[in-house]
Amino acid sequence: MDAQTNDPYGKYFKKAPADAYFRFLTDDRHLLTDPTRENGREDPFALSLRKRRLSEYYFPRGDLEARMRSWQDEVITGRRGSGKTTILGKVADPVSEPEKKSPGQAGAPENEPGRPGEGGEPPIDNNDLVVTIPLHRSYEMVADEAFLSQGALSPLSVSVLPRYIMSEFFARFVFAPAERAGLLAGYRKKLDWMEALCWAYNTFPPLKPTFAEDFELMAWLSQFDTLSRRVTWPRTDQEKLERLIAFVTSPFESITGDELRRYRRVAVLVDDSEDLPHQAVERLLDDFARLVDTGYDRLCVKLFVDRRDEALVERLEPVRLGQVAVTEMPEWDEQDLKKLLLTRPLICTGQAPWKNWDEIALSDIENSISHDWTWKLVPHVFQKEARAPFLKKIIETALQVNDDVYDAPYHALRLTRAILWYAGATHKELNMRIVADMCARYWAGR
Repeated sequence: MDAQTNDPYGKYFKKAPADAYFRFLTDDRHLLTDPTRENGREDPFALSLRKRRLSEYYFPRGDLEARMRSWQDEVITGRRGSGKTTILGKVADPVSEPEKKSPGQAGAPENEPGRPGEGGEPPIDNNDLVVTIPLHRSYEMVADEAFLSQGALSPLSVSVLPRYIMSEFFARFVFAPAERAGLLAGYRKKLDWMEALCWAYNTFPPLKPTFAEDFELMAWLSQFDTLSRRVTWPRTDQEKLERLIAFVTSPFESITGDELRRYRRVAVLVDDSEDLPHQAVERLLDDFARLVDTGYDRLCVKLFVDRRDEALVERLEPVRLGQVAVTEMPEWDEQDLKKLLLTRPLICTGQAPWKNWDEIALSDIENSISHDWTWKLVPHVFQKEARAPFLKKIIETALQVNDDVYDAPYHALRLTRAILWYAGATHKELNMRIVADMCARYWAGR
């Protein structure tokens, strides 16, 4: 019992569950997580399965992914747990092969990736360099004092953003073993491209700057002082960013005369604003607005922010002028939450009947689960008649969101964990009176 609140269930709503919870999950009678993985302490009801591939636990929600892949500057708002980080990760995933022909080239299929269709610009895919910026690691590129304390710079400042772009380009293309025998070999035969690579490398040092296996390349990149004496490079921050984008998206002509291109555009996805101080959020939004106002060719920025910052978003001039789309993460419904709760233990025990969600139609998910995990709790945790109402009550409670910070999935997962932890710790048979009481106290204690 929680001594401060006189609540018999209070401790089970804590963020870090105790050993009794994991013993319950790995009990041979129901086995809701893999006892060999992380010593049996992988929590299927954590908000995100951070040590799992995104394709294992992400499931589509209508046309949300397609809308988020649209090529447009955009601010996406939502509570914690609404799925912002998950959908950002999905947008950053490659969905097509690298482009082999430039847009509009003779012989290119009408709807080939890289060629705009009737809707205008093609969506974000593997033909684009996608740069993700997790703001909780902003210290890697900009000092905490300048960003978090003073609001003098942000990762979207025109003097800072290029280093994010160069780091991603260097890691995904120049550094990548898979690229070395492909398009990269052709690019490296172009003197002007290699000179531009040397300039970009030395002007915007990537996070992982060395490639010891390629002595020739590293020797070339060390020649910037010599190169700068005979080549004129951009001087202002704006010109440097423009030049870097042009370099990253530049094509080259193959020996057959075809124009080839690795990246046609640069998409920047920014996340994790929830814990930023006010001045840092303001600076981030102001820098975003400056990028939109400047209108850099072949650059798109999508900013995922906390819903509590909507007022700051709405005051931005590009938003007021309709230059920027503002999208609120869609509300979760009963079916989405049910799929979330039913599939998590299947994923954590390797019993999911699919390798990733792209392999199964949304309408077939429940049909593919012949017996959901709640059957494993009958009868030693609760009686058969309480099985279906158990999840239904949790979902109904989670959907009664009166929380400005966290969204329904957070509450559904946390409630499920709390109830199962209670069952494992007390060894009491669960009935709907206990479940209902825990659900009622959950909101009362917040």
